[in-house]
Amino acid sequence: MELCVDTSTRYASVGVSDDGHMLAELSWRSARNHSVELVPALRRVMEHANVRMEDATAIFVAQGPGGFSALRVGLSVCKALAMARDVPLVAVNTLDIEAYSFLGLDRPVSVAVGAGRSKVYLGTYDTANYSAGEYQVVERERLADVLAEGTLLCGEEAGVLRGLVGPGVTVVE
Repeated sequence: MELCVDTSTRYASVGVSDDGHMLAELSWRSARNHSVELVPALRRVMEHANVRMEDATAIFVAQGPGGFSALRVGLSVCKALAMARDVPLVAVNTLDIEAYSFLGLDRPVSVAVGAGRSKVYLGTYDTANYSAGEYQVVERERLADVLAEGTLLCGEEAGVLRGLVGPGVTVVE
């Protein structure tokens, strides 16, 4: 059984899978309550999947970019669980997680996650060869310059950025 945790943004999620097949998952808007909500959510999703922590064979966790405190909570809990259970801990880039469901659409995919008031973390993916993302921090006002026409823009900040991208960019909220 694998335990999956993402606390990198205002939205948190936990899941339980068996050999990569999802058994149960829970996602919610956590805002700034990750430290209070994470462990009860883990317990709830494990109970729903009828599994115990002793069944864990690996733990997957979003490593960011994202909110410092939110990431600290998720990474700390997962690191402690992995050490206590003596199972592998696998960290996955948050931008890669967000982009994954849109890869294979034969168009460039970009993911935007907030990086402060005037900037975003931007991951750009060439879906023709499923290459790893190119990561950068971009001023919000420069988005129209860095996003190619035909790009699909997703991620936590996509809806907020709709007015800052060019007309050939599709925004998915």
